[in-house]
Amino acid sequence: MPTVEAAVRMVAHAAVPVEADPELTDLVIACDKRRLVRILANFFDNARKYADGATSVTVELHEPDHLGIILSAPTVRISVEDSGPGVPEGERDKIFDRFNRGDQGGSRGIDMGVGLGLALAAEHARLQGGSVWVEDRHDGGQGSRFVLELPMMEPLEADDPEDLAAVTPAEAETFALTGQMPAIRLDESPDPPV
Repeated sequence: MPTVEAAVRMVAHAAVPVEADPELTDLVIACDKRRLVRILANFFDNARKYADGATSVTVELHEPDHLGIILSAPTVRISVEDSGPGVPEGERDKIFDRFNRGDQGGSRGIDMGVGLGLALAAEHARLQGGSVWVEDRHDGGQGSRFVLELPMMEPLEADDPEDLAAVTPAEAETFALTGQMPAIRLDESPDPPV
């Protein structure tokens, strides 16, 4: 089964470590694998243009809560960090707009594109019920952390993640986000590749 690690190898052009939250076993995410790979490809392309490439990828469970009360369903977050100049707070929302290339101060003089990559990443996430954003690196160092958040579901009818085929439509394909976490690819009306 393909994994996020495999997707990272496909689009990163270099070895990038992938850290996965150990709590991600037996949890399921419904997504389109092609869109997931496209989002990661855009994050990596952005890191290549503004830095020396991505430094790490993290896959983690996020359970929004306040004072111990769970506010909404858990999600999976996949983040790509780089060590570039970072994204100023005033530009963070704008860089996901079409044709916005953000501050080119971090440009290394390579192909800068037309400003569609992150807009497409945001659209691919939205079409799957998810979202994307940029924030400071987790470790507080220089650079950015681009985050994809997708909704999760827990398979109630299947006791074993291997039994996902029994609770998913016949046209669904399963793959893993980590070596242990199955995901479901639902692609009822495939879009042409972007």
